[in-house]
Amino acid sequence: MRWFGKHHEDADEEGEELVNLLQTVEEAHSGNPEHVAEEEQEARNLPRRRGDDEPARHQGFPTVDWNHYRSLAREHEQRVKQSIRRWSPPLKHAYLAYEAAQSWIALGLVGVLCGGIASMLDIGTDWMSDLKFGMCTRGFWISRSTCCVESRESEGCEHWRAWGAGGLLNFLAYSLIACGMACLSAFISRLSPFSAGSGLSEIKVVMSGFEVPGLLDAWTLVTKAVALMLAVGSGMSVGKEGPFIHIAMIVANVSAVLFSKFRNNEGRRRELLSSAAAAGVAVAFGAPIGGVLFSMEEVSSYFPAKTLWRSFWCAIVAVLTLQRLNFYGTEKLVMFEVQYHHNWKWFEMGPFLLLGVLGGLIGWIFNTSHHALLELRRLRGMHNFPIKETLIVSLVTSLIHYQSSFLRTSSTDMLGALFADCNTRFHLTHLTVWSCTSPVPGGILIPSLCIGSLLGRAVGLIVDATRRWVGDSGIFSVCRKTTSCITPGVYAIVGAASVLAGVTRITVCLVVIMLEITGGLEYVLPVMAAVMVSKWTGDALGRRTVYENVIEEKGYPFLDNKHDPIKNLGAADKLVGEEDKLRFLSLVSTTARDIRETLASCAYRGFPVVHSEEEMTVAGYITRESLEEIFQEGDDDISQSLVRKMATRVIQVDAAAPLDFVQDLFLTMGLRYVLVVRKSKLVGIIKKKDLIRHIHSSHKGDTSHVVH
Repeated sequence: MRWFGKHHEDADEEGEELVNLLQTVEEAHSGNPEHVAEEEQEARNLPRRRGDDEPARHQGFPTVDWNHYRSLAREHEQRVKQSIRRWSPPLKHAYLAYEAAQSWIALGLVGVLCGGIASMLDIGTDWMSDLKFGMCTRGFWISRSTCCVESRESEGCEHWRAWGAGGLLNFLAYSLIACGMACLSAFISRLSPFSAGSGLSEIKVVMSGFEVPGLLDAWTLVTKAVALMLAVGSGMSVGKEGPFIHIAMIVANVSAVLFSKFRNNEGRRRELLSSAAAAGVAVAFGAPIGGVLFSMEEVSSYFPAKTLWRSFWCAIVAVLTLQRLNFYGTEKLVMFEVQYHHNWKWFEMGPFLLLGVLGGLIGWIFNTSHHALLELRRLRGMHNFPIKETLIVSLVTSLIHYQSSFLRTSSTDMLGALFADCNTRFHLTHLTVWSCTSPVPGGILIPSLCIGSLLGRAVGLIVDATRRWVGDSGIFSVCRKTTSCITPGVYAIVGAASVLAGVTRITVCLVVIMLEITGGLEYVLPVMAAVMVSKWTGDALGRRTVYENVIEEKGYPFLDNKHDPIKNLGAADKLVGEEDKLRFLSLVSTTARDIRETLASCAYRGFPVVHSEEEMTVAGYITRESLEEIFQEGDDDISQSLVRKMATRVIQVDAAAPLDFVQDLFLTMGLRYVLVVRKSKLVGIIKKKDLIRHIHSSHKGDTSHVVH
């Protein structure tokens, strides 16, 4: 397949940009010998932080070539058919049926495991949250809801004992236990480099086509699960819903080794991870449809129709498992089911749209503050003292939250109260930005919903007070025909969706999630309108999100597929380098000695192959592993070995192709590299990291950082 820039209108005018980028890439290939770094070796190191040496900031994250793994999938199918060709027809059809059903079986297993792990995390988090207030005399391991399941609220609970009879003693016990849990969570998080935070930023990097070693290991699952229960149980302003997605994807990655279709194929495994992300959201919110849409909208860079159905299957199995393992006997799937179903009035659309504007503004302030705090932590070296930082955050949180019985409850209980049709006092959650940057596991989804619901309920109470003051006249005249005109709980729902949309910029999946967690079908239109206005407002102020803040701060390579390809990218003002600076192999003249020297002199993961050095026409592309096999085999006919091992279907672009077209190729086809030709002759190679660094450098107005 060959792609030529001349099919685009601006190819001749913008082609110089691609030529300039090639110059910087080719010079880095040969002009900087100190930079020949082994990606595989550096992948074992911890992620670099922003501010480190820019040319090496992406070296520890190997790129995944989805096209290569598609070829491996086809080869696997051919090997299976070849291995069973002599079997009897019944056995052959049975095994082929198993091969075809492996995806469904694997996703069913992932769904069951996700539901079981989520159930255990919910029970552990509830117990740790209650431990700050007292313990059950029937067993210290029993949570308050289970201990008092047979007691009436008016009579109290005879089996539950507070830590002290006085307020001061209870406060000291509350603060001491909360700080101890938070510090222990920070200590456990240090045992794995990816336990802290929600993990969604790293997941976006993985799903965009890069490897993050250690992110999806079983050890990360163990440390993150335990530290997450401690962090949420301590009362810090973090949620467990974001980390649920990370945990679900770890479960999928670990389970993949049990199935031959996924074991050694990153492309197939990506479909498994997309479905697992849907299951993570499904068990976190009880929203299987919203989980599928979340995976499609926010996580996955490639989401074909078959992945849609498999994600839905995985999410359904996960939710059913969680519901079946419900130890409290409620068997409720809807988290915050609203008991009111009043029709909203058209004059309320104004306040709803105002909530959208405020949600986008708060989201922008949140993201900007988050970015500033990450900068402060880096400059002050606060990340070197994670336990001390966590102790300060948890102590301040305890001092603030203990003053109000409303804030002392869990975030989910707070949301349930805010969404209800009752008069709840207005409080403001203060520490979400600080807590979400702390070195403990936790997400921002539920805390953002809490902030938005507080804002929305406040607006609802103001509108209701205005109606009572004005009376049922003017725009409020429609209230004469109903006993319940304005419901503050509806404003809480709309406000929650608005702020979360402003913080994360998710839209469609958020509307569906809000619909599923509340059951309020009547309020889908106000939620949709507010979410759209919130996103428009946030995008107008700045497109940066919390996840992009973390990606930039930790130096992860990431090519965002949400935004249109960037046009008019500035490049280094240089000419194309000489062709002899490009590393390539020739079918005519390459010898075994050349292969040995090539492998010893650099750590590149693949090389273009040309027919001859005189013609420089592209014959294919060969990976480093295939070259090592050729060298070990010791075949005298190097040309035939190269033809046998190399990939002949490689993507090529003309040197006159505009850079936004090249970027679009990387985004839509999941490529790791493209070969660049001029008049059918090979002149260079661009890899995904080259383009990312070029974009990053162009934003800074400096192209000196564009390296291989």
